[in-house]
Amino acid sequence: MAIDAAKLYYLSDCSQSEIASVLGVSRPTVSKLLTYAKEEGFARVEIQDPRSESEQLSRLLTERFGLKSAKVVWPKSGDPLAAVGKAGAELLQVMVHDGDSIGVTSGHTLYTVGKHLQNGDWSNVEIVQLKGGISLSNFGESDWNTLAMFRDAFNAEMVLLPLPAVFKNAKAKALVANEPEIARIIEKISQVDIAVFTVGVASENSQLLEQGHYSQNDRECVLGRAIGHICSHWVDAQGRICCPEIDERTVGISLGGLKKIPRRVLVARGMEKVKIISTALNRGIVTHFVTDRLTAEAVLKLT
Repeated sequence: MAIDAAKLYYLSDCSQSEIASVLGVSRPTVSKLLTYAKEEGFARVEIQDPRSESEQLSRLLTERFGLKSAKVVWPKSGDPLAAVGKAGAELLQVMVHDGDSIGVTSGHTLYTVGKHLQNGDWSNVEIVQLKGGISLSNFGESDWNTLAMFRDAFNAEMVLLPLPAVFKNAKAKALVANEPEIARIIEKISQVDIAVFTVGVASENSQLLEQGHYSQNDRECVLGRAIGHICSHWVDAQGRICCPEIDERTVGISLGGLKKIPRRVLVARGMEKVKIISTALNRGIVTHFVTDRLTAEAVLKLT
């Protein structure tokens, strides 16, 4: 009878009153039968707490890569990117202090972070665009929307870098970079307190490659040598710049400059990004990492 009561309660989700009716006993008797079933080992209750699993993965990532923190989310349903974006937003809103300068890149992931930021009462915060982002197809609307959400949330001033991600000519880039106002913005980029960025993969449908600034030779170089990009810099599995001629035309913070920023937050997820995420972590570019469980597990297995 105890086993029957346990099956009805734990497997069929019947209430104790319903079980009492089925077995023809009183409700207090059902309670005693369930207790007896557990005591005798007929029924065992096991609780899987995703928080403890996430905490373990966070600890492993922190130890493996020397991070200051790692946040691993465990989305059971819905949109994993939304869960990661929310976690990234929550981390930033704890991390940012009055007077901080925050460098922000672009992409779907950072846009999702921006959507989950809550408006606060910070003062003297500055949002700085870390890399060029004007596209030949959309004139940078996506970048603008992301930066605007960060600006509004942190009650901040916004500093835009009104240039494409990549110039078609290195000399043209050098001339523009030497203009006083552009040089002032580039100087601000190198002095931010926090960098918030993501990574991208080297594939035919890469958002960066589709911006219209790459020749066919450029595309062949990227797709043949790179595993992905960090702040628009195409790198190989060891984190080395793999298309130097393209990199000379790339606008924004360098990888060396990125490593000098005190707090560097990588928000990224997805099996297709595991290699480039691992490269960024192994190269010491990241101090704080936000991802989901599947990505975290894959990164740890890869390295």
